[in-house]
Amino acid sequence: MARRAKTGLKAGQLFIGLVILAVVVGGGWIFLNHGGDPYATTPTLDIAEYRDRAASLEGNTYKLTCTVQEQLDRSEEKGRLLHVTVKKEDGSVGEPVGILIPAELDDQNIQKGQDFVFVIEVRSRGILVATDVSRI
Repeated sequence: MARRAKTGLKAGQLFIGLVILAVVVGGGWIFLNHGGDPYATTPTLDIAEYRDRAASLEGNTYKLTCTVQEQLDRSEEKGRLLHVTVKKEDGSVGEPVGILIPAELDDQNIQKGQDFVFVIEVRSRGILVATDVSRI
């Protein structure tokens, strides 16, 4: 009587399949949770242009990568006014600006020396108001 070959998955094939599955799931998790800039489509505010023509930027939305220098004021109704220095793309320290964090976004612990990405809207008279805050 002739022997029939075993059909089905061998242990090596099953192990390779599980490794591939783990790599795909792990890579997807890293990409969704850590990879990419969540504000990639938001333009970065040009501070020189802001200083020269703040009124012409009114109503536009930008992102800023900043280091908090100090809290200038805080109000339960209005939020916080922060003095920050903008980080340049090469990592060096840039211009100082003031950003208003409205009360509805004022749920984070923001302290001196911490780095944040602020999505800001230029409001009337060139006031920068945060619409989203993310700690780096």
